[in-house]
Amino acid sequence: MSETAKGKLSRWLKSYTELLNRSQIHRCKVVGIERNQDGKNILLVAINTIKSPLPIEYLPEELVVQNEMLREFSQEDVRAITFCAIKNAEKLSNQTKEKIFIKKQEFHDNQTVYVLQSADTSWEIRKTARELYSDSLLLSCFDLKDIINIVSTAVQEQLINDFGN
Repeated sequence: MSETAKGKLSRWLKSYTELLNRSQIHRCKVVGIERNQDGKNILLVAINTIKSPLPIEYLPEELVVQNEMLREFSQEDVRAITFCAIKNAEKLSNQTKEKIFIKKQEFHDNQTVYVLQSADTSWEIRKTARELYSDSLLLSCFDLKDIINIVSTAVQEQLINDFGN
């Protein structure tokens, strides 16, 4: 086969493949993006199996973790969903939270007590591992290594308590 024929065949196969990819029918389609009162992106999704598809609102974070549902979207929609989920996560992480760090750990009455200090001010507070573990809002103010320390300590103390009784 001549080089020109190979080139023509290659271009034709490429065009045909692109046509097939574009013409695939997907059950779900992102038909719009809105913002809620918190400034988060909300996706409007139309599902083609419904006779009159009304857009259903989804948070992109909900769709990203549902593999079965993601398979029903086109590649372009999956990219849009992923992008919106990342933007929502950035908004959440950029909220101004006071950073807290563990100044020291003490052990009192068979419990670990953390002496906490704010990174911005000089206040200190004492809390047990269990108290911190049950306060998710406060936990979100720590660095990851401190969160792991607090959670693992609280779980270990609970296990010791459970086996001791």
